[in-house]
Order: sequence, then structure tokens, then C-alpha cells
Amino acid sequence: MKKPNIICIISDDTDFSYLNCYGGKVLTPNINRIAANGVKFSRHYTSTSVCTPSRYNYITGRFAGNCDSQQFKKQFPNEETYNIQWNVHVKDREQCVGGILQDAGYTTGYVGKMHAGIPERDLMMNWHDNEKTEKMLTDVDIDDPRLIKQLKNNQEIMRKEMNRIGFDYAERLNWENVDLYPNKNLRYHNIEWVTEGAIDFLEEQKDAEKPFFLYMATTTIHGPDHRDSLNTDPKICSGGLLDEAPNVPMPPRNTIEKRIKEAGIDYTHNAAGALWLDDAIGAVLQKAEEFGLMEDTIIIYQTDHNALAKGSLYDRGIKIPMMMQWDGVFKPGFTSDELAQNVDFIPTLMDIIGIKKTKNMILNGKSLLPLLKGDNKEIHDELFIEFGVCRGVVSKKWKFFVLNHTDEQINKMKNGDVSVALGTMGDLGHFIGPYYQPNWFDHFQLYDLENDPNEQINLAGQEEFKEIENKMKKKLQSYLDDIPHKFSLEKNPFYETELYKNLVTDTMKKELPQWLHDEQTPR
Repeated sequence: MKKPNIICIISDDTDFSYLNCYGGKVLTPNINRIAANGVKFSRHYTSTSVCTPSRYNYITGRFAGNCDSQQFKKQFPNEETYNIQWNVHVKDREQCVGGILQDAGYTTGYVGKMHAGIPERDLMMNWHDNEKTEKMLTDVDIDDPRLIKQLKNNQEIMRKEMNRIGFDYAERLNWENVDLYPNKNLRYHNIEWVTEGAIDFLEEQKDAEKPFFLYMATTTIHGPDHRDSLNTDPKICSGGLLDEAPNVPMPPRNTIEKRIKEAGIDYTHNAAGALWLDDAIGAVLQKAEEFGLMEDTIIIYQTDHNALAKGSLYDRGIKIPMMMQWDGVFKPGFTSDELAQNVDFIPTLMDIIGIKKTKNMILNGKSLLPLLKGDNKEIHDELFIEFGVCRGVVSKKWKFFVLNHTDEQINKMKNGDVSVALGTMGDLGHFIGPYYQPNWFDHFQLYDLENDPNEQINLAGQEEFKEIENKMKKKLQSYLDDIPHKFSLEKNPFYETELYKNLVTDTMKKELPQWLHDEQTPR
């Protein structure tokens, strides 16, 4: 039996309201078609809620706490509490979806945002401390030959890393969010450039005998503001200055504003990004059809994390859109309300293709194939979730998690070394979530997701829910027992002190930037 081709597209920072098929007031007709022809998930979660660890979950099938890269192990030796941030990277090709599928006879391709491969210190950037690496030129024009050389060198470094972990083809790569590039000329999206790379890969496969796997990771819908990017020169990209604009079958980017307004939709950062993303997906699927590659192809659309409470374990950070289409196999137009998670991605593909788990392979997910065929069979009783110094579990009805800073972090707050409460990563960086999640800094948190879906009422510590809390705590401990790092579930009296409560109050006095408030108002 011929193995199916696989096209997987992952977007960035995507809330359900950014997609029309989930009820959003946006234009996403191509994503709508994937949902209509396949299976859409309503309770799909990421194990963690920022880019790097979530992408690590997808392409390794592991919880971030099971990361075994040299850098992560050095930072957090076994038995020490780990702090999940942008610090997990793929160690071995045998544990990466690229290598797994290569060994199963696939030609593998990767385009777009990486963020979980090579540590950024090896790139020519200047937002890291590595004296051995050349710093990117910041105050030069985009056509400066020295900058162009640096950008081409970065592409080659990233390409070799993606080849190492199992991707035959790796082009049009971004290390991370484009708004973080040191040179201001590069702080704009260029989704046509990435899309052209995906189409080039597909064209190479049109006469090939082997099945293919394409992983396309866009920088949208994350910032910077798409409305600004749409007005930039499409020849400017993080690979340098192109001789000509990308040649892709997408509507011109200067039509996006008009199409949105004609549909009676507000022209916002999110609406623009959703349509631009959708145009790119449409172009890839159109060309795959033209190349005769769609007869036996699985199409997957997913995202790394939600946007409204990213950097947390609330649903507005970790519950995310996902859908999969395979004509004639997956049930069309079906919505699954069962629990699913991004670590299920690899086990599901392995189950479909018939790949056996090797002895040394750690997989924390399960196959979703029964759900994809339309069976509302429960796959997970609950899911493990983690971020920063928070750990938790979520079931269909309940969510329980613990914020537990390290002794060093608590001493900083006790000793007056900081003037506000330390956040979910144990530092002074705070996400937008605290403005909409009133219990963000609570030590123990328990929520009834059926009656309080926005997680506004913390039930932890209430006598009425003590049995539920203890049950969820035991479930959480069972997951922690399988991770080679400690994390205490014992209550720390510091969180009940007036000192900590005052630090939290001072934190909440910080004003939310107006542009962020306008774009991320919770739904």
C-alpha cells in the first residue's frame, strides 16, 4: 500500500477567533475547506504555550521537560527544577519527525520558522552573548552586500541544522519572530517568500516515486503588525534582497485590505494576518493539485499556541485550533470534542503510516486515528501541561495547575530585589494574560471548565472542591514522576503573605500598551 503524502502547515499565535471555521469574523476560505473536508478539533491543546517548546512538542512527540539536548541538560541537570522557556532544542534526527519519516521512505521538506532547531547563538545575530559569532549589521540598508552575505550565511547554517535533524529540503528559513531581527529592514513578514519555497519543494516531488512530507511554518499571525508588512517591498526577506518578488499564485498583498473591508470586517492586524495566511495555504494546495500530488495526501493545519494568554496554562494560551483532512479516510465535516494534544502529532502519523516505535524513542502522545475516522472514542483521560515554573493537568471538566517559583526566585521577592511579582517564567517578563486572568499569580489553581470556561474563578483551597483538587494533584504527580526533574507540589506559605500579595497588586498597576489591548481584547 502506498504511503500517503503529508502537507502540514503550522501558523503562529493563533486564537480560534482568528479563523472563520471556528466562528471568527475573518476571511479564511481555504482553511474552511480543510475543516469542511476533514476533522476539526475543539479540545486540542499544546503542552506548553510559547513558540519554541510547542514546536518541540510537535516535531519530537515529547513533553518539553523530557528534552535531552546538551544545552537544556546543562542548564537543568536531572533532579533540578526546570524552567520551560525558549530553551528546548532537537537533539537527534531519530527523535524528530523529519528523521522518523525519512527512515520510513519519505522525502522531507521544511520551510519557514524554525525556533526549535539550532541554538540561536550560532547565527549571525546580536541578541545573544557569543563573542565567537559575528554580529548582524544593524545600521545599514537592505542592499548592503555585507548584510546580504550575513543573511545568506544564516540561511546556510539553518539549512545544515535542518538537514541534520532529518529534512532533505530546508529553505526560506526564519530562526524566530521577524520583529526581533537586529536590522530594522527585516522586521516584516514575507509570507510569499516562504510559500514559494514550499511550492518549489512540491514541484520537485511531482514525478517522484517516494511519498513526501512538507512542513510549512509561517511567521503569521504573530506580530509585527501585518498591516505594516503588507506595504513593504516583497523582495525584502530574511534571506537577503531578492532579484524579483516571489512568483506565487496568491492574490496581490495590496488587495488584502480591500477584500477585508468589502466583507464588512474590521481591518485589524489579526484579520489581515488571517487572510494573508489563508492566501498562502490556498496557493500551496492549488499547486499541489496542479502537480498531481493531491490524490492521496493528508493535509494538516495547526498552530503553535493561542495568543490571548500565551505564556500560561490557561485555555487562552494552550487550547488551539487543529484540523486534518485525508479524502476517503478521515470523516469529512466532523468535529471532535475529545481531548487531543500536539504531542499526539508524531504518534498519529506513525500509526497511519505503520511505523513502529523504536526502543530508545520517547513519545508522550497517542494516536488520534480513531477520532480522525469519526469515532468519538476517548483517547486521553487528561493531558499534562507545563510552562516556565508552572505544571498542571487538564481533563474534560477540570484543570489544575501549580505556580511554584524556585527558592532563588522566592528569595528575590522576599529580599526586595524586585518591585513586582515574578511571572510564570520566574522573571520580570509578563505576558498579556494577567490583564484577563485575575488569578495569574495564584500558587494553586483549580477551574471548572464546564461552568467557567474563561477560568475566572479559582476553586483551589475551597473545602467543597478538596476531593477534586486532590485527585487532580495525584494525576499531575503521576506525570511528574516520569520526567527526570523535580517539581514540588507542596504548598509554600510565602504565596499567602502580604508581601507577595502586594507585589502582585503592584504588577497589575502596570499599564497595558494600547496597541496590544486593541489587538488582543479577549473574546
